[in-house]
Amino acid sequence: MMAMGGMNKPPLRVATYAKVVDVAPGTYGHNLVLRVLNVNVVVENHRIDGALNRVAEVTLADETGCVVLRARNEQIDLAADAEAVVVRNARVLMFKGFIRIIVTKW
Repeated sequence: MMAMGGMNKPPLRVATYAKVVDVAPGTYGHNLVLRVLNVNVVVENHRIDGALNRVAEVTLADETGCVVLRARNEQIDLAADAEAVVVRNARVLMFKGFIRIIVTKW
């Protein structure tokens, strides 16, 4: 529908937050508030253009369980400096029998 000033946008939905116990492999769109337990950089190399590419496994937990977050580049710095993080729009995978979450934007 067109209004005088342009198109009407639908109202934004309020984010709902889940617990670690609620996530299942193969699902996505989870919002979680988690505590940072450990940050372990597993890959650090230079690309051809000279940029540094880093990947870390960040261990996160809440009162119901623990998960591993695969963090990249600036996400590592954010997790290392924080006591807790808010993870939005997370995708859940199984990796070697453990739950791992991935986010493209933090």
